[in-house]
Amino acid sequence: MRVREIMSEQPVSVDEDEPVRTAAETMVDEHIGCVVVTRQGGARPYKVGILTKSDVLELECEHRTDAEERSTLGLVLDRLRSSNPSLLDEVTVGEVMSSPLVTVSPKTSVEEVIQRMQAEGVRHVVVTEKLQAVGIVTPTDVMEHHPEAIELARRLGGRGPDWGDQ
Repeated sequence: MRVREIMSEQPVSVDEDEPVRTAAETMVDEHIGCVVVTRQGGARPYKVGILTKSDVLELECEHRTDAEERSTLGLVLDRLRSSNPSLLDEVTVGEVMSSPLVTVSPKTSVEEVIQRMQAEGVRHVVVTEKLQAVGIVTPTDVMEHHPEAIELARRLGGRGPDWGDQ
């Protein structure tokens, strides 16, 4: 099975100079866990990183004063708005994104993408073709289309990024 068969298509992207608020609200509105981060340069923007829910949560955690359990991105946004409303507008996506970007081809096998996730310690891999982001692959995508992925991940050398113990 190839990545093109399981990837989520048409990844959403944001510019690295956008405020975190813009990107986080986009993720909430689109019901997605990440956005591809781009930088303007030349004829078209190029990919420089990825912003995930985890990156936004880490930003929120850096500014928390209590041990309250963190939950969904929407709730985090609500807390940030009320406790430090300017933080979301002051911090740019480029300051908190994960970089470098981990990419694979649509022709990459599912086994190979599992290995890349494990080797790089990431949960989101951007699928590129002709220098364009054409999709995103996550452990959820892999498990939905490749139910034996948990066992495959273990056989390849570990649990993998949030593969679970199911």
